[in-house]
Amino acid sequence: MISIIFIVSIIFIFLINYIIYLKSNITILQHDGQIDFLTKVLNKMTIYDKLETMIKSNKTFSLVIFDIDNFKQINDKFGHVAGDEILKEISTLIQANIRGTDYFGRFGGDEFILICPRTYESEISIVAEKIRTIVANNTTTTLSIGGMTYKGGSTNICNVLEIADKGLYKSKAKGKNYYSFGGIINNV
Repeated sequence: MISIIFIVSIIFIFLINYIIYLKSNITILQHDGQIDFLTKVLNKMTIYDKLETMIKSNKTFSLVIFDIDNFKQINDKFGHVAGDEILKEISTLIQANIRGTDYFGRFGGDEFILICPRTYESEISIVAEKIRTIVANNTTTTLSIGGMTYKGGSTNICNVLEIADKGLYKSKAKGKNYYSFGGIINNV
């Protein structure tokens, strides 16, 4: 009788430890699934999720989208390893200079997005200029940045990104290393 209780206790303890082990690995995998492996910032899927949540909450936020000026030429001239180093360097710089409530991620290639909850158009221009200046002063490259503000109402992720892209295209048309505001969504 005692040996059966002992064996059941050992099996129970083993199962509890195994469940704890599995839960910790699931948590690690969930976290890793949200992070871009190269830059260690949020990945595109997570940025989409955050944007969708922000839109559904119907609360004000601003967003900037930016890419690294002349990044293709950097890769072509110095190689992809050098390009990867620039991506990591810029990601680290920006991550160190944003609020803990902001969402910053790599959107693809050399394109990044920063979502700033409770931030209006006048404030996002200050944030964008700060980022642009920090990168220009601390790296060998520059950024072109486009921004937008959402103040509420019915919209979708594509509309938000389209308005921010409008600002990005304006910046590139100015000759790069600029910030331009694309517009406001206010469908209330």
